[in-house]
Amino acid sequence: MKAVQPEMRISNNAIQVMDHLIQDMLDRLAKDAGGLARYSKRMTMFDKHIQGAVMLMFPNELAKYACEQGEKAVDSVCRTTIE
Repeated sequence: MKAVQPEMRISNNAIQVMDHLIQDMLDRLAKDAGGLARYSKRMTMFDKHIQGAVMLMFPNELAKYACEQGEKAVDSVCRTTIE
């Protein structure tokens, strides 16, 4: 946060609230993606299942943006792993 807004601070309580929010979202995404994998009779979750869960959970533009950023992150990690 200091890199973006150096003059702003965040309380410990606010950090805990954000942490719980992120944990809840990840739990819901994992549950939805697992359901999509089961629906397609797969034992393994693939990227399309996770993207499908994101599309179900978030509004249209936010979901598209989240999927784009997720793809960029995975590509970046794959590129550094190969090199």
